[in-house]
Amino acid sequence: MPFPRSLGNPWTQQGITSDFTNSGITYSLSNRGGDYQSSPTFEFGAGANKATFKSSLRGTVKSINVSNVGAGYGDLPASITLPASGTGFDSSTPFFTDFNNVSFPPGYDVKDFQVVFTGNFTTQAAATVTINGEIDGIRMASGGNGFTSNPGEPAVTGGSGGSGAVSGINKFTSQWNVNISKVEAGTKFFQPMLNSAISMNLEIQVSTIQCMINLIREITF
Repeated sequence: MPFPRSLGNPWTQQGITSDFTNSGITYSLSNRGGDYQSSPTFEFGAGANKATFKSSLRGTVKSINVSNVGAGYGDLPASITLPASGTGFDSSTPFFTDFNNVSFPPGYDVKDFQVVFTGNFTTQAAATVTINGEIDGIRMASGGNGFTSNPGEPAVTGGSGGSGAVSGINKFTSQWNVNISKVEAGTKFFQPMLNSAISMNLEIQVSTIQCMINLIREITF
């Protein structure tokens, strides 16, 4: 049977505009969804062994509504008219929470969006903002463990009212233990020799260092 494995290494890969591969597993983001007011979480599997991805967002501001006009500003309107164009205000130039693709944590697992009024005031004003947010990218927070086959589509949780995001695994690579019980002294091992010992229908990925460690453990003379 395949050796139970994790789904990859946290924080090492991310999917922004195309499929991406982490530890021999290829992930996809086939639908970015919409109306997310915070970052949803993608969970492959269930329970304590599940793999978890955090998400970054991109999108536009739909509206800003003033809930408290405050005091000391002068005449602050109860509603704000948004610009017709510009970054974050039209679909051709969306904002990105993962600016310049920086590493975690900035831009991932966004909790909410806020409007902050500054200037000279005696009572600070307050407003709520509505975002048309969609998934920009996903990044692994935990690889989980115990997977021997493709777990299928993940559960998508959170997102504060958003919906429609779809991710999945296009390619799952099983891991196998290869035990070599006995060899003659002086035998040298090469990748083709290991491949020939197992069905050629499998994709064999061997780390040179790990391969040597396993051989030292298993070889007896």
